[in-house]
Parts: sequence; C-alpha cells; structure tokens
Amino acid sequence: MKNSIDFKNIWRKIHLPNEQHDESSLRHWMGNRKKREQFYRDAEKYYLNGPKEKKTQDQIDASFANLSKKIAYRKFRRVVSRAAIVILIMGSSFWTWQRYIDSQQQDYSEAMSPGTDKAVLILDDGSSYDLTDEVPIVIKEKGTIIQSEGKSIHYKTTPKSSKKITYNTLSIPRGGQFFLTLSDSSRVWLNAESKIKYPVVFADNERVIELEGEAFFEVKKDKKRPFRVKTVGQMIEVLGTSFNVTAYHDEPFTTTTLVEGSVLVNYHDSIEKGIRLTPSQQSVLENETKKLTTQKVKTAMYTGWKDGNYYFHNETLEQIFKTLARWYDIKVEFKNPKTKHLCFTGSFDRNQDLSNIIKSIEISRQIKITAYENRLTIY
Repeated sequence: MKNSIDFKNIWRKIHLPNEQHDESSLRHWMGNRKKREQFYRDAEKYYLNGPKEKKTQDQIDASFANLSKKIAYRKFRRVVSRAAIVILIMGSSFWTWQRYIDSQQQDYSEAMSPGTDKAVLILDDGSSYDLTDEVPIVIKEKGTIIQSEGKSIHYKTTPKSSKKITYNTLSIPRGGQFFLTLSDSSRVWLNAESKIKYPVVFADNERVIELEGEAFFEVKKDKKRPFRVKTVGQMIEVLGTSFNVTAYHDEPFTTTTLVEGSVLVNYHDSIEKGIRLTPSQQSVLENETKKLTTQKVKTAMYTGWKDGNYYFHNETLEQIFKTLARWYDIKVEFKNPKTKHLCFTGSFDRNQDLSNIIKSIEISRQIKITAYENRLTIY
C-alpha cells in the first residue's frame, strides 16, 4: 500500500461531492487503517466547521514528536521524504494539509477577475458577430450602418434605411457587459447574462424592444412614438426617461426602478390597469403570482452597476453571490444552507478582482470561502 497521499483526490472528494472521483484509489489508500480514515474524517470536518478545527503550532509540534517516537528508525529512513507529511496528518494536524490547500486555492486575481465588454450580435438573417475590443466592425443592414469598436454598438440610419421592420439581437454572456445606442439615439447599458431584441429601425408609431436580464435605459423623447420594454410578465411604457429593469428568468421578481421621468408598468396578460411610477419608485412583480407592488428606493442601489459599482443593503449572501456569479462568471456552492440566509451590507467597485469582495464578506460574516477552478465554496 502506498504511503503518499493523493491530496488532490481528497480535496475534490470533500469540495465536489457531486462529481465523479477516483474512489478506488482513495479507498485503497485508506484501507482498514484507522488513522488514515480518521484523517479523511477530520479533513472533512475541518471544512464543514471552519476555523474551529485549526490546531496551534504547539499542538502540531506535540503531534509530530509523539508519533515520531512510534516509527521504527529503519522504516522512517526508507520513507523519510514522505513520512513527515504522513506523520503530521495522521496526528490530526492540518499543517501539511493546509499547505496543500493554500497551493490549491487559485489566485483570485487570476482565476476570478471581473467581467469585460463583450457581446454577440445576431442579425435578422441569423448571421452572428462576436463583439470584442480586438476587432472593430462596420455592418450595413438594409441601409442602416451598424458600428462597434468592441465596447459598444451604435445604429445610424441613412436616407437608404429600409422602412421594413427587421430585428437584431444583442446577447451578453456571463462575465460581460455592453453599451447599445439604438437607431432613435436611445441608450442602453446591458449587464451580464442579458439579451435584448430590437428593430434595426423603429416603426413610425411605436418603439418596442424585448429584454431578458438587466439593462439601464436612457430613452430619447418622442411623443409620437412611445417606447415600450417587454419582459416576461410585464410591459413598460415610457415617453422619455431613465430607468433600470431587472428581469432574469431565474429570479422570483422582476423590478423596474425609475430614475427620471415617468413610466407605466403593465401586466402582459391582465386586464387590470398598470402602475405609474415616479422618480425613486420601484415596481416589483412577483413572477409566479403576478402580484405587482411598488416601493420607494434609493435608485443608486439598483443602477450603480452601470457605473461600475455594487451596492448591497441587508441582502442575503445567496442573492449577493448570484449577482457576483453573473459578473465574474463563476459557480457558487453553499455547503451550509443556513449561510445562504446571512445578510450583508456594503459597497464594492465591481471592476476589482473578486478577492477583496470575498475577504470583506468573510470577515464581516465570519464565514469561510474557498476557491477551486471557477467555483466558490461557502461554508
């Protein structure tokens, strides 16, 4: 039986229980040896209970000295390069284990850097373009000029622009954001994991777009052509205003937050009249029950993302990390369900590496967060 320990396999077994692992090698290593089985149980317990399982340096030294006496000199000499690790671990000391953990913790600044400007443009004929800052593009579609330098995309009509309604779709992946200027000069900031469908040239009597995800709008005033935003379950109608819409398919609520002007929020499939919002008001639609309510809010809490900031006020860690996961393109797992419901208040520059945000939340809520590949595990 080999004496070396497959730390990586043990790490993955503890942190990624739903994935397949080399169970046979782990069982072979443990065999029927109680100390090795105890080590695995202690390692697992350590990560479920956090810092309470840490040992002092005196305890580590004592464990080492005590177990060293029990090892025959000949055997110790033969495996001395590996035995030191085994001795410490078998004594339930986590000094070596922690060193391995430190080596496996990916550099947050490299592995979990903030999102960037990126999007995929899909034209009416189905052709698509990857929009990045590496390759500027200029497209002419039925007389309309579409131009992107990689951070934004702009539509400019010409006398040759077709009156026939054709649609483009702009899709923002996880870890992305993008800026859009529509053909009427209205401006749209799109957050990560969002999609917007819009006419290349608007009709003469209305301007209608469809949104999934999150976007901030600055709508050009045009009394003859009301501007409407469709999301799942609701329709927002404006004449000229600034507002934020959050309509992710995996969220229980759809919110509309008004900064300036006036908007009317309607149900898609209800005969009831909608709700008219005034600045600093927010409508909240419960997607399941279709209940629509309003509340007074600080708009910066919901629009700060477009200016590069995150504001969290008494939000649960579950909601906070769902937001962060979209921007940093990571997966998040809560080992302790109770941790999901812990609340946090704070503000962050969302263009910084994830490490500072993680450290602030760890210290504030006294929890443990580890990283492996593109996954965060929260204990």
